[in-house]
Amino acid sequence: MVIDAHVRAFEYFGGIPRRGIYDNMKTAVQKILRGKQIASHQRRFTRGETYYNWQHYLPILARKPGALRNGAPFKQMSLPEELETVQQHLQCRPSGAKEFIQILSYISETSMDAVQDACREAIQF
Repeated sequence: MVIDAHVRAFEYFGGIPRRGIYDNMKTAVQKILRGKQIASHQRRFTRGETYYNWQHYLPILARKPGALRNGAPFKQMSLPEELETVQQHLQCRPSGAKEFIQILSYISETSMDAVQDACREAIQF
């Protein structure tokens, strides 16, 4: 990610700087986020395994819809029954994956409960 950001910056500015100064952003984080809880995660004590919370990766789907099918965070995604039913229904449509990604995007904007309720209501029709 850092390399990609550098490449894009160099392309934008039409060259590379003679020197670079890097800050780990520790002081900025301490000032901006002091006293705020950003996220909480269950501790894992296993070695050599990676755990994902797929909801943290929802913004990526807007730019990379194929990640829903191939992305590591989404491969073992566990969805409520209502969302799985809607996903299966939409898979039959040419733009179904993008439509389902749109539905998933509402989780960040509202809540899982709200999206689950909406899917439950849609299934009844």
